[in-house]
Amino acid sequence: MKLSMKQIEHMSDFELDRLLNMIDDFDDTTLTYVAEVIGRREDNPKVIDVLIKLTKHKSALVREGAVYGLSYHPDNGNVVTALKEMLKVETSQGVKEAIEEVLDEV
Repeated sequence: MKLSMKQIEHMSDFELDRLLNMIDDFDDTTLTYVAEVIGRREDNPKVIDVLIKLTKHKSALVREGAVYGLSYHPDNGNVVTALKEMLKVETSQGVKEAIEEVLDEV
């Protein structure tokens, strides 16, 4: 499923639960943008859970989007722990660099 950036941002603001329930329906490019947008939400446990789940996605593009989504939550211990664990096993150099960039800001 594809949504426009405007639709994703609208849903993030007004229909977050519906957007989160659609996560498995998106193609990798859309899902990457969704991850970054939902990360901007305040420290919402549902959002954090979805983003941490996406750090294990098969696509490096999606994993990187999840990292940037998680970057909005540097004070959340679960986020920091998840990123440190992810760094140990990540195979994509680009994703590793994104993780290191986020952890350097913590």
